[in-house]
Amino acid sequence: MATTSTNSSLTFYPSYVFSESPTYDSLARLTASDIQTNLYRRPEYAGVPDLYFFTGSNHPIRWVQVVGTVVAFDEYEQRTVFTLDDGSGSCLDVLLWTSNAKPGLDTAGVRLYAVIKARGVITEFRGARQMVLRAKVEVVSNTMDEVKCWRKMVLWKREVLMVPWSVDKKTLRREGGGARANTAGGDTTGGHTTGGNTTTGKEEKSAGQQEVAGSVHR
Repeated sequence: MATTSTNSSLTFYPSYVFSESPTYDSLARLTASDIQTNLYRRPEYAGVPDLYFFTGSNHPIRWVQVVGTVVAFDEYEQRTVFTLDDGSGSCLDVLLWTSNAKPGLDTAGVRLYAVIKARGVITEFRGARQMVLRAKVEVVSNTMDEVKCWRKMVLWKREVLMVPWSVDKKTLRREGGGARANTAGGDTTGGHTTGGNTTTGKEEKSAGQQEVAGSVHR
């Protein structure tokens, strides 16, 4: 059963239909300022790892891409931390746990004042958002490519993120039946809320997704 927020006309759906959203299994193209000020959590989905929503949108967000200039870079025994400034008014720390990084996941090409694409999940440390790297860093080689990235982000926000997401009743019934069956077998659930009333829904953690452990320490 879908539910509607009391604060807006947006409907927030059970987590077992999140895969129907065009944002859930794809990259959210955001700025550092977006991440620090416009992303938020909803308590009814507390059981869904790494999940955020964007102010004014009902799309679930897990994976994020930020394009910016490296303005700080520090290497430690078990982690590498670099800071991105994308000109949005905020910066974003990006963390790679080098002690258990998967093959091919490294910070090759990352240097001071390089423009890069960083992709990962968002966590929090001491009241600030940070990214934990989940994909190989891509260096943006010239200004034209950087401009293209910004244009793609603006277009994605307008045509995807800020277009209200809706799920038809047939899909809700179909997916809801499977979720109830899986829940009966002992699987974990996520929740959803309408008008302050909370119920539960199913969310399976995607294959290959890693739990975020630890935080940035400079």
